[in-house]
Amino acid sequence: MPPTFILPFDSPLATLANVGGKGANLSELTRAGFPVPAGFLISTDAYRALVNENNLQPRILQRVRDLPLDDPPALDGASEEIRAWFDTATFSNELRATIRDAYTQLQNPSDSPALAPQALLSVAVRSSATAEDLPGLSFAGQQDTFLNVIGDDALLDAVKKCWSSLWTARALGYRARNGIAPDEVALAVVVQLMIAAETSGVLFTANPLTGRRDQMVIDASLGLGEAIVSGQVEPDHYAVNALTWQIVEKTLGQKAMAIMPRADGGTQRVELADAAQQQALSDEKILELARLAQRVADHFGSPQDIEWALADDKLYLLQSRPITSLYPLPHHAPKNFSIYLAFAAIQGVLDPLTPLGMDALQRGIAGVFGLVGAAERAPEFLDEAGMRLFVNVTPPFSDPRLHRLLQGFLTNLGPQVRRAIVPLLADPRLKRRNVLTPRAILNLSPILRVVLPRALNAARHPAPARERAIKAVEQFVADVQSRADAAQTFEARLDVSEWALARIFPQAILNVIPAMLPGMIGLGLTRQLAGDDEQGTALQLTRGMPHNVTTAMDLNLWTRAQHIRADAASFRALTETAAPELAEKFRERALPPVAQQAVEEFLAQYGMRGVAEIDLGRLRWREEPSAIFNLLAGFLSLDDPKLAPDVLFARGAREAETGAQALIARVRQRRGRVKAWQLAHAIRLMRELAGLRETPKFASIRVFGMLRPLLQKNGEELAASGKLAEADDIFFLRFDELGARAILDLRALVAARRAEYEREKLRRRVPDALTSEGDALYGGAEDETSGDLVGEAVSPGVVEGIAQVMRDPRGARLAPGEILVCPATDPGWTPLFLTAGGLVMEIGGLVTHGSVVAREYGIPAVVGVHNATERIKSGDRVRVDGNRGRVAILKTDISTLA
Repeated sequence: MPPTFILPFDSPLATLANVGGKGANLSELTRAGFPVPAGFLISTDAYRALVNENNLQPRILQRVRDLPLDDPPALDGASEEIRAWFDTATFSNELRATIRDAYTQLQNPSDSPALAPQALLSVAVRSSATAEDLPGLSFAGQQDTFLNVIGDDALLDAVKKCWSSLWTARALGYRARNGIAPDEVALAVVVQLMIAAETSGVLFTANPLTGRRDQMVIDASLGLGEAIVSGQVEPDHYAVNALTWQIVEKTLGQKAMAIMPRADGGTQRVELADAAQQQALSDEKILELARLAQRVADHFGSPQDIEWALADDKLYLLQSRPITSLYPLPHHAPKNFSIYLAFAAIQGVLDPLTPLGMDALQRGIAGVFGLVGAAERAPEFLDEAGMRLFVNVTPPFSDPRLHRLLQGFLTNLGPQVRRAIVPLLADPRLKRRNVLTPRAILNLSPILRVVLPRALNAARHPAPARERAIKAVEQFVADVQSRADAAQTFEARLDVSEWALARIFPQAILNVIPAMLPGMIGLGLTRQLAGDDEQGTALQLTRGMPHNVTTAMDLNLWTRAQHIRADAASFRALTETAAPELAEKFRERALPPVAQQAVEEFLAQYGMRGVAEIDLGRLRWREEPSAIFNLLAGFLSLDDPKLAPDVLFARGAREAETGAQALIARVRQRRGRVKAWQLAHAIRLMRELAGLRETPKFASIRVFGMLRPLLQKNGEELAASGKLAEADDIFFLRFDELGARAILDLRALVAARRAEYEREKLRRRVPDALTSEGDALYGGAEDETSGDLVGEAVSPGVVEGIAQVMRDPRGARLAPGEILVCPATDPGWTPLFLTAGGLVMEIGGLVTHGSVVAREYGIPAVVGVHNATERIKSGDRVRVDGNRGRVAILKTDISTLA
């Protein structure tokens, strides 16, 4: 098909691929009948024609290959060179004539005085990239716009400058950071009749700062909108309630200048007098514009960022694009105001989750709701937004009598969660109601009748209760394994998976939680009875905590490392060979025998674990063992036997026992024998039962380890039949879709979800909380006037060391004594704790996973440190104060500043 250089605004052929995001949206608005000034689109075919005719593409690709993203001078140099090539590029006769003809055909109607009156037609020339206005990626302002362009030569020059702006330094860096290859992009150009605007501006159909979908915000100023977009003027600011259509906020800006068209082309600044007293847009026009914008948002099906102009009392739409900065709403968000807590705050997994992984967790929650006959309400409780899970905590938060208890719960989850959610307790949108009604308690009675007696029994007889809980877990896991082994067909494997997932959380609630609960209460009582001056001592009593399956796993791997150390060939192989190569040799059974056996035995017991293991769709260690070889290499670099983790763990347990007796004696002396007895019993419960905290998750992951091969087998069958491209695509589907596989286009579903997943992986910040109206809430930082980074002290002690910032433990190696700085942790991270000198996390609280394990290992830890992975650089020397919750950067690694 021959190239199409020009498309009219109303062409149904205008797509993102051939006219870019801006052009495609304007075409859509035009066809839908919205007031868009006339114009035409210069397609990406025209861009490629100029690039190919002037042999620019190979030169560009060569110039940007291996360009360092963190070197602004290098980016600037590449951009200047590429743009100079465009300056000297020439149009073919065909392309030049086609653009001129389209310009000539644009008429300037005599009955439209809103159009800038010129002897020659005045147009706006705007860039429209194929990689812009995408979900999560706006690319706003990265390419050029030229206003009031008059005449053929000026138009051709503006078009070429737009094309060259595809290669600005900012655009080069932005695309590379977001994984968009340079050979995948092209630029179209929008040519549009110039509006001689009296007033213009931007409108967001949702508040881009708070995320609220019920509030529109408008910035308006006199003259052309370029003054606002470029930040040259303080505009009026209006806010409109999109439910009641009332203006709820109005702030008049200075509007000290305006940008106006020049008679000979281009624009000029015009100083304004007394404009601050003039409302740029009347109340009537504010509401008219808001209603027009709502129609646009409804048409596109998402909140929009709209540029508009007013001329001769008529509103015009100059462009519309999605507001890419908004965090998505929960799928099942109700009309009533609701509050959602990020699942990441509980599990420490900030990555997006695979669809089947989310489905698995929701089915587990449905099993819990099924215990009280309300399985259908599970999606409302554990909802999805941005391919992540959020917990609807509205019912308890709506009862003021529970607020004090809930604030303690939030404190245990972490300071950032507390800071994000506590203000919502007083939000007028939150409807107050009593949730602890007799009916509600009666509804919970099937669970309470089992949990409460077992918890009381565990408080009286902790050791037998712990053994019974573990036995029940083992019986459930064995039952799942038996059913999995017997499943030989596609449907049977699905049935086993759904059966197990429906029971995975209920069995933990009925069997493990009752035994664990007194231990966690014991921890709280220990801190309370110890008093404010002994909080560090109370936390030290958790060191060397027995009965924790995660610490047992870490120490198991340490023991395997010592077997490898004792064998010269194995030691040499694991310390001199890169982890990916070791993993390949392991698969081929080509490692030295001692190393081969050590890793095989570890993976036989723990190979179902891995990073983000709560997501059924993520790889396990047994599937990708490179991480294990990195961890082993780190262990083998620890030479001092006095610092061996097993030695430190055993010493921590002895010191905890000694410290407990000393603390009990001090409390007896200060507060009497009754308080001392209570403290002794609390410590006993904590040491006997709190270690069970990791047991429910470990049992769940063991079951996931059985279900993954079943589902992968089904994926292989679907791939063999052509329904999927590869077996692991199955994790981007849902169980109901697998049941309806005969009538669904599974490949299309997977392709769309994989694309969304990759975009969500690029998201830098995940809110700590959401509301049903779109508020995305981030805990932020506490007062740091001292200069220290402030967080929550969760594991006592003070340590100094070199920081290692990690966002993913796969491929990571931590030298002994280094400070691990990371966003959050789950069990896939904890083997790193064995050699870490200290721990700093952005997310976490007293009872979250990383904090618990850090205390048991005796590692000073501070969590809830806002943007720690950005403010601390690898190589910085830092002090971690786990007593006060402070992190000090003592010396910055100057190599990171180059």
